[in-house]
Amino acid sequence: MNTLIRKAERMRNSSSHRRVGEGKTRLLVPHIPVPGEDDSTAVEADDVPRRHAELESALVKNLKKQVACLEMEVAVLKRAKEQGTHQGTLSADRSGMALERCDAGYPLNMMCPLTTSHVDPFAPWMNVHDERNGNENADSNIYLERQRRSLHHADTALSQLTIQRLRLEKESVEERLRSEQQEKEMLAAENVKLRAALRVSEKKEEELHQLHKYTLNALNTEQGKRRELEDKLSAVGTPNTKDNEETKSNKDIMYEKEYYRVQTDRLRVSLSEGLVRSEELEKQLRAERSQVATVEAKLRIALDEVQRLQRVITDKASVYERMDQHYIEVWTKLQMAIEDCDTLHEELRRRQGESSSPSSSGSIGETLRGLERISSGLKSGVLLADVSGGAIGMDTSDNVSKAAKSPSSFPKHSEPITTTSTSNTNTTNTNTNTNTTGVPPPPTASVPAPPTATVPPPPTASVPAPPTATVPPPPTASVPAPPPTATVPEAVPLQTQSNPVGVPQPPSQKTIDQELEEVERKIREEEEALLSYLKTRKA
Repeated sequence: MNTLIRKAERMRNSSSHRRVGEGKTRLLVPHIPVPGEDDSTAVEADDVPRRHAELESALVKNLKKQVACLEMEVAVLKRAKEQGTHQGTLSADRSGMALERCDAGYPLNMMCPLTTSHVDPFAPWMNVHDERNGNENADSNIYLERQRRSLHHADTALSQLTIQRLRLEKESVEERLRSEQQEKEMLAAENVKLRAALRVSEKKEEELHQLHKYTLNALNTEQGKRRELEDKLSAVGTPNTKDNEETKSNKDIMYEKEYYRVQTDRLRVSLSEGLVRSEELEKQLRAERSQVATVEAKLRIALDEVQRLQRVITDKASVYERMDQHYIEVWTKLQMAIEDCDTLHEELRRRQGESSSPSSSGSIGETLRGLERISSGLKSGVLLADVSGGAIGMDTSDNVSKAAKSPSSFPKHSEPITTTSTSNTNTTNTNTNTNTTGVPPPPTASVPAPPTATVPPPPTASVPAPPTATVPPPPTASVPAPPPTATVPEAVPLQTQSNPVGVPQPPSQKTIDQELEEVERKIREEEEALLSYLKTRKA
């Protein structure tokens, strides 16, 4: 036990050091520069400490959970050790020797064979070989069995704690993965923004370069014209023989000077107009960028909505599958109820033929008519459910018919039915209520139709049609003897006549009425259960 406690403490220290190392390596991850990204457009400095603080808090929580799990493991091991100290000394000495052998023979990085079973596998046979006395052998076997059980419980608790610790580690890793994914998405969005800004700056630089080239060309042309004008003015200073030529040349020079001045003014105005036009284009470009950003946001929202709709569609498909299963169960129950009604019809007809009292013929006939009405209503409900569903497979219908035809679904008529007897008036009232109420067909919208391409419709010949003819009253003159194989419920023996040995007696009127009341009560309960189930499915 001491070695196990020491190993648990080593595991705790190694896990804590490993987690701290992971946290340090996670916090010291350098920033990877994006190609084309400028140093001035880096991520804000406030996001990095905030992410580091979140990661540190998550690591601290994970370490706290691991420490709690390890403390629970140590408590369980201490409890197992305390339980082991109260046992005998002989096996304790042998287990201590085995643990010492384990500590001496196996290094720390290898698993000791006692960690799996905590018992020397050769100890029972060694004890049996050494101790020849019967009492000592029995005591040692009992002690070894108890020690094995206690150590098995300790192993189970330790494995449960290890599973919990691994689950907590899995949760922390999943949380870290989610945070990494969020950071990745944020970096991707930031990269998109930076690339858009880079494209805009490149376009602006090209426009400025073209404008600079245009202005340089205009300046060079104007400087050339100015040099020509200066050359002409310097040439004017030379003496001429003719005054007319001088005046004409002076006038021409002045006209040229005025012309060039007007041209420079025009160039200045066109340059100002170009600047205004460039400012307007910049405004339009900013508006287009904002529109592009809004369109991207809308596209992201639309993608999220599409994913949500896909999840909803999958959820609906699973719901439809579950509803198909519930529909099959309801259909099976309806078939079982119909077959039970048919069996009750046959049983009542048989008992009606066996009955000898004429007073029970009226109630039996009414009960049969009520049962026929109930069975017809149930069969109409089954047909409506088949039409509304229309997608139950052939293999499913075969399984359902097999489940419905199994003998466990039929009621056991051989057992005697014992209920409190009521008056004949109550029996007739319940018969009339049952006949008038009936079973309404289930609503067609209660069970939604499953997808039609999954399974073909069930065969229509699985549910036989109920008999529509009314049962005539039984003859009251002669009562035939029942077959020897049929099981007849217990009847009240007649006190006035002698009962010959081996001859079964017909049931009395009281027993038949009780059975009919029990059958009617069961039918009403089944009707209420079916109606409530259909209402809940509709709601």
